[in-house]
Amino acid sequence: MTTPDVPLRLELAFEIPGTPRQVWDAIATANGISSWFLPTELEERVGGTIVTHMGEEASSSGTVTDLDAPRHFAYVEPGPGGAGRPCRRRGHPAHHRVRRRGAIGGHLRGPRREQRLRHWCRLGGRALHRHGEELDAVLRLYLTHFPGQRVTSLSAEAVVPGARETVWSDLELLLRLSDPLPGFLQFAAMDLGDGSTWAQLEGYLFSEDAPRYVERERPAWKAWIESLAVSGR
Repeated sequence: MTTPDVPLRLELAFEIPGTPRQVWDAIATANGISSWFLPTELEERVGGTIVTHMGEEASSSGTVTDLDAPRHFAYVEPGPGGAGRPCRRRGHPAHHRVRRRGAIGGHLRGPRREQRLRHWCRLGGRALHRHGEELDAVLRLYLTHFPGQRVTSLSAEAVVPGARETVWSDLELLLRLSDPLPGFLQFAAMDLGDGSTWAQLEGYLFSEDAPRYVERERPAWKAWIESLAVSGR
């Protein structure tokens, strides 16, 4: 995959419910980011490390460059060839507004890293085109129903044979849960262009029983994801 001369960048701004502290915790702490985006590790200090886990074979790491609670959080990620890609999140307490600016990309591992990178680029472009509606919906759901609660992540993915429309006509869903545990699930699928589809489940669970549930039930969710090719035919 060639390195573009001009990096792909996007900027999103949207207003969300919550107090200034709740909004800050959601966009600038490890638990908060993991509660609506992707599982994230974060050292909450300038010079600290941030690692975002994107499924089973991909992660993106960076360094915190600015931390001014509750207004400004910024970090930079190494890009291709060592070039830095900045990402900034701003919280405006008076208006409960979040502004997110950054470049799309990551450090991907595994045989399908190029397709995965293209997928994340498309996600970013679509989110920008739709004025951040997708990210806004997940963040709004978290801040409305689970602000400040400890999250347990549930991730499962598989590459299955068949084009996306044969695996599932529309796998991009966001579902709020009340049983067996409170939380929500997000499903996504991407056609890899080689006769196969990458399907992913990302779960956000808010319960003391969630870690045990994930340990016990994740194999079943993984098997269900893998079965989509069979059920879709």
